[in-house]
Amino acid sequence: MGRKVAQPWGQASPSDGHEVRCCSDTAKTGWRLNGACKAALSRDVWGESDAPSCNSGKTLAEAEAVCAASGARLCTREEILADCTQGSGCQFDKEHVWTSTPFTGTPQDINGGGDGDTVTGSTVSAASTTDAASDSIFN
Repeated sequence: MGRKVAQPWGQASPSDGHEVRCCSDTAKTGWRLNGACKAALSRDVWGESDAPSCNSGKTLAEAEAVCAASGARLCTREEILADCTQGSGCQFDKEHVWTSTPFTGTPQDINGGGDGDTVTGSTVSAASTTDAASDSIFN
């Protein structure tokens, strides 16, 4: 995967507000295709943060709607950790962003130190949040 993280992931409520990054398995004009992502996952994934504008403090449902409106989806935890959305705009590389990966495991402290990715998830909706350059992952 991409960068190593000090505290890889944790849990979030679907009503929490987090940043949004979207992914697509097909090419989208203006979206980022990151080589590190393909190297880690052995497939192409296009990522974007400003779809069509920066989206901060969104609930899980709002995040899913943002991506769907762009003909995309929330990224998986693996895609975020593989840096598929790194550098895709909105300065979200150090923020918690939603992912579609269900929460499994023990929640981790998202406020820990480091400079890895952060994923936040939900046990209710089977989704998570992740950050492209933060130090934790919540799933």
